[in-house]
Amino acid sequence: MSNDDHAPFLAAGAFVDSDAASIVALAKQATADAENPLDAVLSLYATIRDTIAYDPYVDFTDPANVALTYTIAGVNGRKAISRQPFGPVDASAALDVGDMWWGGVAQNGWGLALLEQYRTIFGVWFTYDAAGAATWYVMPSGSWLDASTWAGHIYRTTSSPWLGAAYDHTRLQTVDVGTFRFAFAEGGAAFDYVIDGRAGSVPIERQPF
Repeated sequence: MSNDDHAPFLAAGAFVDSDAASIVALAKQATADAENPLDAVLSLYATIRDTIAYDPYVDFTDPANVALTYTIAGVNGRKAISRQPFGPVDASAALDVGDMWWGGVAQNGWGLALLEQYRTIFGVWFTYDAAGAATWYVMPSGSWLDASTWAGHIYRTTSSPWLGAAYDHTRLQTVDVGTFRFAFAEGGAAFDYVIDGRAGSVPIERQPF
């Protein structure tokens, strides 16, 4: 394919605003030190990848170590993230419950992310407190009470600022606020919990997304 054949695909339009003054200026700045066309392409790629924040953008070039670029409340940032090991190797058959779970359409707005490694489940619960403010709890471990019931403790965490700042892991604090139990059955599960002395039980199901 000749250069002329590429022209229609590179022309400015609704989605490729290549002739905008800000885009032209950014391209010139990024390629100012390029010695050849290949250097220019690589410089442009690095500039777009590392300096332009998307909402959000995750680079999965290396599936085990990825880059999360974000814009939240006007704050741009880029964080390196990797897979978190949490389940010890276990050759026993897993229950295969790793998924997004919720209380159904009638309770839209809160839910649970249950991550499964081998036979260990790590739960993250996004919900709301008594004042209606968004609240997160974590359930990082537990034990099987029987073949289909997983139970453990619920924690509330606080730590250093993360948005637009270097995270300080030494400020992480975890507070044991109660207990949980998931009783899995065909088609759903029962989620029982006690948080700060308040008990509840909610039927949950896998959330299609």
